[in-house]
Amino acid sequence: GQQSLAFGALVAVTRGGASAFEVALVGSAALLPPALLGLYGGAVADALPKRVALAGVYFLQALLCFLVPIFGGTDLAYMLILLLAVNALGQVSGPTESSVLPLVASKEELATGASLIALSSAAGGAVATALLAPVLVRAVGVEPVLYIAGVLLLLAASRVFDLEGGDSHQQLRETLPQVKVRAALRWLAGHPAVATMIIVSVLTGTANVVLQTLAPRYVQSVLHVDATNSAYVFAPSALGLVTALLSAPYLMRIRGERVIALVGLFFTSAALMLLGIVG
Repeated sequence: GQQSLAFGALVAVTRGGASAFEVALVGSAALLPPALLGLYGGAVADALPKRVALAGVYFLQALLCFLVPIFGGTDLAYMLILLLAVNALGQVSGPTESSVLPLVASKEELATGASLIALSSAAGGAVATALLAPVLVRAVGVEPVLYIAGVLLLLAASRVFDLEGGDSHQQLRETLPQVKVRAALRWLAGHPAVATMIIVSVLTGTANVVLQTLAPRYVQSVLHVDATNSAYVFAPSALGLVTALLSAPYLMRIRGERVIALVGLFFTSAALMLLGIVG
């Protein structure tokens, strides 16, 4: 549901004639809440009963998917508001999804459960972005896709109360998390290998986000096809992801983590430059 919403919002503003900068604003609406509220969302998630946190957040996200298009439409400003609100609420549901594992799995099953949650999340995102959202946008338009995303979130909320087990939670702390930036920077300066990996991760992660955000605008302005086709134009990236996941452990064993990370950064940069040459 969340991935269908994100794809629908990008297509809506792109079809509306938004510039690359305006499309980038839509992408930022998905990135700012994790960056600014991630730590606080986890604290709120710890303070609430797990069922209440999950069901409540899913219900509020679904409500936004219905109310914003009905009363505001799908213009840029309203899509920004919708994505900011949904992703801000997601900072509570995300940690809760992981912490709910002890309610459904034994200690021996926790690792398997965490892997299954990650797998199901990735599969849901892939199905929504590559199949569900593009097909529905073409068939019924952008606005109904937002409603369908709301229905999916309501369905998720309805399943939460089938969880078994207790709902232990701690009292919400009123103090803000303390982050010592200078101490962290000094530690990184003393561990250049870790600093290198962080820098490479930031660069490649940024490039990946830029590519995902601007994909609808790219296929429309450069390839001169409908923005919904971005899901199919960039579908081979899924094959690349699977190939990387399968080959990375072997390559890291023979060449080392930093070398392989830098090679990955090189391929990412080269691919982006080649995309710029197209057209």
